[in-house]
Amino acid sequence: MRSLRDAMLWRGTRPAAQTEADKLAPAAHRMGYDVVVHGTIRRYGTYTYEERPYGVFLEPRT
Repeated sequence: MRSLRDAMLWRGTRPAAQTEADKLAPAAHRMGYDVVVHGTIRRYGTYTYEERPYGVFLEPRT
């Protein structure tokens, strides 16, 4: 079983990742999860940036 902290898949742009997330959403909702898109978080000093690639993640529904 995969860890839910790992991305299901990675895409180079946010629109491409969102398209994949939209395809997976109905099945994920039936299993009790939401599909979200997050960029890779980079930290430089006190600054935080969200950059490519973008990952599609599952989060438990509340």
